[in-house]
Amino acid sequence: MSMKDKIFVRNISEDTWKNLKARAALNGCTISKALEDAIKLWLAKERQNKPRRIDWKKITGLYDGGYADASEKHDEYLAESRLKRMKKR
Repeated sequence: MSMKDKIFVRNISEDTWKNLKARAALNGCTISKALEDAIKLWLAKERQNKPRRIDWKKITGLYDGGYADASEKHDEYLAESRLKRMKKR
């Protein structure tokens, strides 16, 4: 996609559009530049929030510090881990 391609953005509320337009003007940039910067920030944040792989060896107790009762309470530990990750977002 070249820099001259047009992109249409639909379903943006009038209030959001007005705020974007005003903020771009205050910052001395175009709406296109403001949108591109916002998209780049969003993409960077998404990369940081990428789910991490679960260290199954630690959960199953193959390393020191694992849960001794993981075989009985594995569902609880997995749910707890998921809740912690969701709270960080």
